[in-house]
Amino acid sequence: FEQRSGQRPFRLLEHPRFRAGYDFLWLRCASGEMEGELATLADWWDRFQHADTEERENMLRPDEGPKKRKRARGRKRKASDAGG
Repeated sequence: FEQRSGQRPFRLLEHPRFRAGYDFLWLRCASGEMEGELATLADWWDRFQHADTEERENMLRPDEGPKKRKRARGRKRKASDAGG
């Protein structure tokens, strides 16, 4: 729930167990566990799931950290001659 950048929030929203995790997040808030930080997170997810597509895009955090680089593929080696 804490990663709110890129495509992660959209994928999490479509996950079959999202609602269970979201409800548990709100229960933790109601019990007083980590009041400030957790309440802010729960409120963000509440607004995100009820927002339209454009609002959701605006709510995302900018991507943090360096972009992942693709590994360069190794060259295919020629099959060695059977003559040895």
